[in-house]
Amino acid sequence: MAHAINALSQRVIELEQRQAALELKLNNQNISPTNEEIKMLDGVDHLLRECQELLGSTSTNQIVNDSPWLEEEDSGSFAA
Repeated sequence: MAHAINALSQRVIELEQRQAALELKLNNQNISPTNEEIKMLDGVDHLLRECQELLGSTSTNQIVNDSPWLEEEDSGSFAA
């Protein structure tokens, strides 16, 4: 699980850097982006948000799943 989170985090960082480089290139050229480029950047934005949401929910789920209280309940230590 930790490897998957790490891989996703690295991918998000790479996508953010790529997006920033594309935006910088467009700004330096003073050229308006084409509709295709705008759609691509919008797609990258959407993917970044999805990845960040997944990473956020995965981190929360991992914290809950790693809780020692769950282990005690599962082991039946509270059973009468």
